Amino acid sequence: MIPAIGYAVRPHQHIVLDDSVINAAEITIDRPDVPLRVGRYLSECCFDHVSLHSAKLSLAGGGEPSRKVLEDLREIAYQNNAETISDHLGALRTTPGRSADQWYLPPSLTSSVLTQTCRQIETVQHFFRDRRFFVESVAYLGMSDGSMSEAEFVRQVLRSTGCGWLLDLTTLNANAVNSGFDAFEFLSEVLPDADRIQLHLSGGYAESQTGLFTKSSSHPIPDAVWSLYRATLEQADSKISAVYLERDQDGLDEDCWRGEVSRVRTMAEQPDAASV
Repeated sequence: MIPAIGYAVRPHQHIVLDDSVINAAEITIDRPDVPLRVGRYLSECCFDHVSLHSAKLSLAGGGEPSRKVLEDLREIAYQNNAETISDHLGALRTTPGRSADQWYLPPSLTSSVLTQTCRQIETVQHFFRDRRFFVESVAYLGMSDGSMSEAEFVRQVLRSTGCGWLLDLTTLNANAVNSGFDAFEFLSEVLPDADRIQLHLSGGYAESQTGLFTKSSSHPIPDAVWSLYRATLEQADSKISAVYLERDQDGLDEDCWRGEVSRVRTMAEQPDAASV
């Protein structure tokens, strides 16, 4: 099965959506400090698959989700024909960070936080019961604590709630590089427990002074992330419903980001023969 392939579209961006290579779009609302705008986000463009990716639900932060936020997200999904809704497997910061990747703190990897997080996800899923809900892991930046591994925490969430997994391969690579674990072993451990998967792909780079890997929507997708994409296709091809590239059109040469989405499709069509 070839997944739907397209771009994560932010309200302020103008990524070209009429490229014949793409047949999907993800509406990305990545500013939790900005009120939701209910309305049409994708103009008159039509896609085989549309998803709504939110940064509004503190799934691992305790406290009930705001009913007003849930209602607005549901209405945005309805007005844009979004089949799925996703949010982050983390806790919203009380003092937001400086970039989209810093809005969320990772969950403490403990059984009590796991139970609380699963309860939150089940509440959200019940509210969005006519649309599948996906969770996306966040960057740890060396801040993880608790007795569980990240892989075990994610597996338990997927098993207990039955939610989908929005697997950000660039974040996975960053966490693996920065925390010293094997990203391919992580995939092999978690993928069997996910029955439906969406993927995020974006660029990144190693910081020259610290050696830490940083995700960036304005850098090319590195070879390590392409390798993770190929491994995911080989292990979970039939489970992957959509692949979204997170791109900053102003930060990349147009040939680069158009070439990347073409490569995403070529590899999906020929996962065993693809080379990176």
